[in-house]
Formats: sequence, structure tokens, C-alpha cells
Amino acid sequence: MCREFDLGPDHARVLDALGRPWEAIKSGPARYVLVHDHPSQRPRAQAAAWAMCDRATHGLSDMLTPDMARIAKWKEPIIAGPLLIAIGVWAGAMLEDLLRHLRASNHNDRELLVRTAAIAAQTVTGMSLDSRKQALESLARGEKPSPEDRAAAEAWSKSLALDCGFDRFTAWIAELIFKLPLNGDLGDIRAYELPERIGVMTTRAMTPFREEDGGQLDDGT
Repeated sequence: MCREFDLGPDHARVLDALGRPWEAIKSGPARYVLVHDHPSQRPRAQAAAWAMCDRATHGLSDMLTPDMARIAKWKEPIIAGPLLIAIGVWAGAMLEDLLRHLRASNHNDRELLVRTAAIAAQTVTGMSLDSRKQALESLARGEKPSPEDRAAAEAWSKSLALDCGFDRFTAWIAELIFKLPLNGDLGDIRAYELPERIGVMTTRAMTPFREEDGGQLDDGT
């Protein structure tokens, strides 16, 4: 990463805390700080992740590569979520290696998503399952669990956070595959995450208009 000027330790510490690559760039007298891989401005990456997920869930494993697994281990939920599902639905060495890594690094939310996807796809051969996961496995096979196991599964699905993180993707599987209730409306899981407001510079904004009206806001009319 390019660091052409010094931000000072406090500003650098804040940027480092974001967990994303950043650069400090000079262009003439101007100074710019560029933060890469911002999650709310990556619609193409979201679309690509869902495309890989769709291929995997439709029986195509040609895009399950080590690079994909690497991205799934550390990217933000909107990118890693669909990739973790894609790996989870395919039994094999990649699934086992990923689960081993997530468990060792205490990425419990990612591990839960992968295991839930594996149970939904019935690729859990050799995987240890507690009573709740066994109930989910029964639901995936179209069987009816005991009332106690059903109640435990419903309590779990209602505890999942729907507004953010990997819980959102786990809840999606719980509702879609296991037909379990959630604690609210999940909405469109595939919706792009974009800023609420995107600044746009028009040709009018580059004219003297802004000075002619005394600096009042141009409403575009």
C-alpha cells in the first residue's frame, strides 16, 4: 500500500482498526486517503459470490477453488456468506479443511453457517452433530423430529440476528430449507448493500451557478 504522506499515529490507528487496506496518496497539493474493499460499495463482488453459490447449489463445483476458500475465511459477510454456503454444500477435503480452520481461529459464526449449509445439503457424513443439528438433519430429509427437538430448533432459529453478520445467511437457510420460523422479516438476502446516499457531480455543479445563488443548495431543478 502506498503511503506518500504521514497521517499521524491517531488517524493511522483508526484506519488500521477498519481492517481494510488503505493508502495515503498525494496529487499535487491535494491529499487523499483511499480505503479499499469497502463492503457497502462492492455490488460486483456480491453478484460474483452469489453466482458461485448458485453454481454450487445446482451441482457444479468448477468454481470451488483454494482462492475462493481463502476469501471465504476473512471477507465481510456480504461477500463471504454466499461463498461459505457454496463450500458447505459440497462434501470433501475443502469443506473439512475450512471447518478445521474456522474452528481453530474461533470464527464461530462462519463455522455455524458452513455446518448449517452442509446439513441442508446432507453433506455431513462423518461430521459430529449435537441434538439440535440432528433435528435439522431430520428436517432436511423431510422427517419429523420429536416435539422437544422441534422446539429447540425453533428457539435457535428465532435467536438468529437478521439485520447483519453471518447469522443473516444462516437464518436464510433455516427458513428456506428447514422451514423454521424467524424473529422477523429477513428481507431480500441478495440485495446489494449500497450507501443510503451517493454523491454525484453534474456538469451544472461545475459551472458558476453555485456562486450566482449565493451558495444555496442546487436541488437539480
